[in-house]
Amino acid sequence: MGGQVCKAIHCDEKGKVTNFLMNDKCAAGTGRGMEVISDLMQIPIAELGPRSFDVDVEPEAVSSICVVFAKSEALGS
Repeated sequence: MGGQVCKAIHCDEKGKVTNFLMNDKCAAGTGRGMEVISDLMQIPIAELGPRSFDVDVEPEAVSSICVVFAKSEALGS
């Protein structure tokens, strides 16, 4: 458990990761925020970067402190 994130990693008997879970309550700066927004927009996360170059007008800023706040702001827009 860290200051911003809680992760659970399940490994098999050989140490191979078989499952991975991460919270989204305090994950600013961990990458989880990008996953949440990607899911919200129904866009594969690998497409977010390339698509960002196609934006002509800068969108309104959303919370960079809290993923939950950012998701709420995005849903409210």
